[in-house]
Amino acid sequence: RDASVRIEPRGLGGVMSWALRALPRSSRAHYLRGLGANLALAQRSLALLRELEATAPPAGFDHVAHGTLMCFRDAATLRHGISELRTLETFGVRGELLDRAAMARVEPALRDVADRMAGAIHYPEDAHADPYPFCRLLEAGCRAEGVRLEFGVTVQRLERRGARIVALQTSAGRREIDQLVLAAGSASARIARSAGLGIALCPVRGYSITLTLPEGRPAPRLPVLDSASHFCAT
Repeated sequence: RDASVRIEPRGLGGVMSWALRALPRSSRAHYLRGLGANLALAQRSLALLRELEATAPPAGFDHVAHGTLMCFRDAATLRHGISELRTLETFGVRGELLDRAAMARVEPALRDVADRMAGAIHYPEDAHADPYPFCRLLEAGCRAEGVRLEFGVTVQRLERRGARIVALQTSAGRREIDQLVLAAGSASARIARSAGLGIALCPVRGYSITLTLPEGRPAPRLPVLDSASHFCAT
């Protein structure tokens, strides 16, 4: 049940349906259009985080704006990373190409392994925060604006009338609505299907591991992404 890869025959139909819908959107033009939309959303999120930090209580939400560091183990993956950087630059994203010595200066935790890397790219405008205090801060802000929050309630289906979603059927009863923001992660596709709406969304499995560092070993000061292994250390 907890395997990294699990194939369930009953789920193959849905995966194939998603793949067939996604295939026509796999062109370079679609990629760039989607990339531009995602970057615009990310840049707006960064701006709002900076605004929120300026008004947050002293405890804050551990907002750290040191950027992120993408590391490359060989020349081929580094060339690919540089190509991606050039594409991102056309959308206004800043990145700095680093050699081994510069990589170790930006992130001292990599000093012992820098000689095994081909190089890195530092994206200085990236930022991150602790999700739990951020969500508590968001909750407090919503309540202050008169928002009613319901926890432990499951959305079972959407009620549609013509082109509009007019109500939610939930485990706590029916809720009439004027507008809906569907932000249920991988469950969004299932919920949308209840109203006859299709979302080309396929969930994947991810893992988070918390480790205790040996004494004297520094933790990364900024998120470090390994392009080869597709993991991030924070």
